[in-house]
Formats: sequence, structure tokens, C-alpha cells
Amino acid sequence: MLASCIDGEEEITIRDDGSAKLRAMYSLPVLILSDADASEFREQIENEVGKDEQVNLLTNTVEKVRGKQVITIEVETEDLRNLENLLSKKDDVSGGDSGEEKELSKSDLILSSLLGDLEYRRDGLAVAAQRRVNLAPLLDKYAGDRWHSMLGDSEFRYIIHFPKALQASNAHELTNGGKTALWRYQLADCKDGPFLMDVVAAVPLPWWVFAGGGLLVLLILLVLWKLVSVLRRRS
Repeated sequence: MLASCIDGEEEITIRDDGSAKLRAMYSLPVLILSDADASEFREQIENEVGKDEQVNLLTNTVEKVRGKQVITIEVETEDLRNLENLLSKKDDVSGGDSGEEKELSKSDLILSSLLGDLEYRRDGLAVAAQRRVNLAPLLDKYAGDRWHSMLGDSEFRYIIHFPKALQASNAHELTNGGKTALWRYQLADCKDGPFLMDVVAAVPLPWWVFAGGGLLVLLILLVLWKLVSVLRRRS
């Protein structure tokens, strides 16, 4: 049942102007996500994503199809940086000064596991980013101790379309002239550690940078031409 029900695919499109769109679809067995859990999960997405003024929630559905819950989420934003909070959600499991751990609800754990953790840094005109997705705690808790031997060919796929060719990546496949990166991870492999997605991408410069640079060159040439003219008259 696990092998036939668990599946996931995310697709992110990043445009030249810095806007972005994310579409994610996950299939989970009712063993992990019951009808009540599915309703709670959908409500949590609505509360945490739908009320974010910087992100437009286009689709938020959980449908039961042949014994599995199919989650579909689509979001769009005018600034890619607004997706950072969605892709770098971290659990606050600390109990504060008491030092006790806080028990997460199932929907909290599912959302946190699916989104994972994102780190990035800017280096000149490039951005290096790494995303980690660790599904093992979720499966350990709700699918039993031997889940890794029952998953078969279940896999998660991550696709990102960039406006320019990547400078570096650990993607399993690069297409579209290096602009599209694809990662395929067998779900059973997450017992060995989190899924890792590394990219180094150029930051598109605004049009006015190029226009300003061209204008600067033109001004320099104009000054040089006038200087040469003055020197010729003096000679």
C-alpha cells in the first residue's frame, strides 16, 4: 500500500523579473493522512500561506483518490524572496525555559517535512542555495519501523526552471540549455539522510544596469573625443 500511494512532485518557475510560481503535488496513503488530517492540513495551508500578503495562493486542495490523499498546492509571488519563508520553515520544538519539547501535530510535521529547510548566500552576481528535505521522521512516526523496505519505486521529483543557465548544481538532470534542473529521489533512500538540492545561479541584472552602463561608456567616449579635439586645436 505504501509503495503504490506515496509520490511527490514540485515544480518552480523563476522568471527574469524575479517573480516565481510554485506547483506541488503529493500523494500520501490514508495510513499517514486520514480524512480528518487532510482537512486540518488544508486549513493550515490556508492560514499560513493564504493569509500571506506577499504570496498568492492559487490552489489548495486535498482529494481522496483510490485510498490515497492527493495534495495540490499552487502559489505565485512577484518576488522570489517571498517564497523563502515557505521553503525554509523550521519547527520550534523548544519548550522555552522549561527545556521540554513541544509535541507537533501531524499536519505540522507533514508540512515541515515536505517543505524542508533552505539556506542561501549571495556571492557577487550569483546566489548559492541548498535545500534539505528530510522525510524520515514523518515515515518513522506514521508508517512503522520497516517503511523503507515497503516503498518500492516511490519517488519525489523536484523541478526548477531558471531564467538563465545554472553555474553549478547537483541536479540529476539538466535540460533546456542548463536552465531546467531535475532531481529524482527514491523515497526509500531518505533513510540514509535528507534529500539535497544544490544550485549556484546568476542573479539577473535589471535593464537599467545595462542601460546605465551603456550610457556611461557613451559619456566616457564623448569626454575623450572632446579632449582629443582640444589637444588638436592647441597643437
